[in-house]
Amino acid sequence: MENISKKTASCPPTVTIISDASKIERRLKNNPITTGYIAKYTFNDIQGQSPALLNCLEKAKYLAATDLTILITGPTGSGKELLAHAIHNASPRCNKPFVAVNCAALPKDLLESELFGYEEGAFTGARRGGKAGLFEQANGGSIFLDEIGDLPFGLQAKLLRVLEEKEVMRVGAERVIPLDVRVIAATNQDLKRLVEQGDFRRDLYYRLNTFNLKLPSLQERREDIFPLITYFLKRWNLEAYNFFTPRALEALLAYSWPGNIRELRNVIDYLAAVCRERKVEIGDLPPDLQQTAVDKKEEEFNNEYAWINLFGESGEAKRFPIELAILRILNKCNNNGRGLGRQQLAKRLAEQGFKLTEDMVRTRIKYLAHKGYVQIGRGRQGTKITSRGKEVLSKSLLN
Repeated sequence: MENISKKTASCPPTVTIISDASKIERRLKNNPITTGYIAKYTFNDIQGQSPALLNCLEKAKYLAATDLTILITGPTGSGKELLAHAIHNASPRCNKPFVAVNCAALPKDLLESELFGYEEGAFTGARRGGKAGLFEQANGGSIFLDEIGDLPFGLQAKLLRVLEEKEVMRVGAERVIPLDVRVIAATNQDLKRLVEQGDFRRDLYYRLNTFNLKLPSLQERREDIFPLITYFLKRWNLEAYNFFTPRALEALLAYSWPGNIRELRNVIDYLAAVCRERKVEIGDLPPDLQQTAVDKKEEEFNNEYAWINLFGESGEAKRFPIELAILRILNKCNNNGRGLGRQQLAKRLAEQGFKLTEDMVRTRIKYLAHKGYVQIGRGRQGTKITSRGKEVLSKSLLN
């Protein structure tokens, strides 16, 4: 009996073990940095000035200040997770956990226990003391459910209950756990079509779709391609005009980018790593982009007025409206015999609805100078339009 008593005394009670685990878990939730559950990006990390993108961001900033559930839609690679990070960081919950979950990446048989947690003994292999699910770990903060369209039909009812009742029940549990968590969902699928096919709950669809943010594809915001190229190259300390040959740059601008921003970033990183010591040629581009160059025909790339062909019959610019606006402004100022600096040019552009920073204006001026349409003066001389620029402007019917 004496030996048994000593052994019993030397073993910590099960209750103590579970209690200690709960304390550790609670401490981790209160300090998101230790768990890695933090939002890494802000709205400043989202690059672009296209009207479609700016409209989406304006709406997102408004919704960020609320506690509303948000659904982000957009094609693959358009930056849905980046936007979710930015929304969390702009919300009152910014100092709380941000938990990102890809519903398509987790095995379906594990998804329920990962999202909602489980009790001890709920299934074979369940951890002693149970485990808090990702919703519990996001308590007080936000949870980002990417690829929500791939969430199994049976779990959609549980998610709806979380949204409606603000509570969750672990697998194998008999009690509910109250939650204070903001849900941000995202998908590249047509949820309405999934509803009609019976693959997505209609009640959950209408619960999510009330506050919808639609991110445009890169094809819908082509004016942002060059600024994005410039932004990605900055990480390599490279400049677009000195890094690409004219034909290679034209191919990048003409490509459709079906993989959107993710594809663009990967291509730029690849080229920066492979061609760091020399200019990028057509042959250095990935096969799909090389094919784009072939399809456009060599004479189109060598034609100094090739981009004029992108105007409609009415002369309305479909691809370079900001560049044409710059030429038009410079033409009017240069007629008075003076150049125009970046600050004044940005101000004139803002009056026409183009809100650009001075850096953005500098990028576009460099492009126009590269094409020979403007001349950049030294010091306070400002920028002036050239005779070639005036010819382009006259052909555009926008002068």
